[in-house]
Amino acid sequence: MTANSEMTYEDFFQQWNDSKTDEIQAQTSGSTGQPKLILLPKSLMRLSARRTIDYFGIDADWLLGSCLSPRYIGGKMMAVRAAEAGTDFFCVPPSNHPTLDLALSSGKNTLISVVPSQMLHILALPLTKEQKERLHFLVGGSAIPDHLRKDIADKGIKAWESYGMTETASHIALRAIFNDSHPFEPLPGISLSTSDVGTLIIDNWGGERPLITNDLVELTPDGRFQIIGRADNVIVTGGLKVFPEKLEQKIRTILTRQYPTLSFSDLMITSRPDPKWGQAIILLIEADRSDLSSNDLTSKIHLLIKASPTILPHEKPKEILIINNLPRTPNGKLKRKITKTHLSQR
Repeated sequence: MTANSEMTYEDFFQQWNDSKTDEIQAQTSGSTGQPKLILLPKSLMRLSARRTIDYFGIDADWLLGSCLSPRYIGGKMMAVRAAEAGTDFFCVPPSNHPTLDLALSSGKNTLISVVPSQMLHILALPLTKEQKERLHFLVGGSAIPDHLRKDIADKGIKAWESYGMTETASHIALRAIFNDSHPFEPLPGISLSTSDVGTLIIDNWGGERPLITNDLVELTPDGRFQIIGRADNVIVTGGLKVFPEKLEQKIRTILTRQYPTLSFSDLMITSRPDPKWGQAIILLIEADRSDLSSNDLTSKIHLLIKASPTILPHEKPKEILIINNLPRTPNGKLKRKITKTHLSQR
């Protein structure tokens, strides 16, 4: 079997069409630990593919494409959807500047898998009204920044944010990307519940038993869900819980409003041991301009957060650092466990 790190789509289709094996090797993202290889039944992958096909109403007249490597489940599953729907499939070399010439010229309804950084390039393309009408994008791999969500909505791009994992053979829920972060909608046939501590349970997804996730959620009466954060990311400081993802959202709103002309690539809430509080909250800001790293700006951000009525006293960071690059997994997800190396980038 070809190693995932060296896999091409030709390799993948050979494995997929090999009648001697009923499983496909896949690699997890490593967002909560070391990446690992798992085996996915082809039957599960077909079931997952059919859900997406039914959701979008894909038929043989569509075109399906991937800007992702077949090393990861997002790339593999777009190829499986094309095979199951009987559509043409195209791929482009993984890059932050993907080439979409075939999709733009095909004249067909098209579904393309991308990551957020690739969407930034796609938004800069001079798309016609007709192209925007037939192009559909599945955006996954990492969180979508608020500014990107707004740009997608403002430019009228048809895009959906995905929720899922390698173990479920890609997404089990989607939400159209608008200005607001409305709840995820489970795909057809998926049923959900929550554990005693509020984490999402995927009850009916094709596996042998319900899958208990680490994602803390709020279920709506109609069966949709809003993600609060990950249970293993929760920080306890002074005996009180802080949900990093929710706090990050609050801070992004403050910074965007106060500094509309400055470009903050991303930010992350993490912590370090503290003798008084147990854990001290730290805000890391990734900036793509060197002049953002001044102590003066850091002090101003401190004051903005301190004065904000939306941020609770125990949520206020004890330290704010502007660094070159946030720690990430190979496919772009944030790694919240920081090291001295990360903190020395100032």
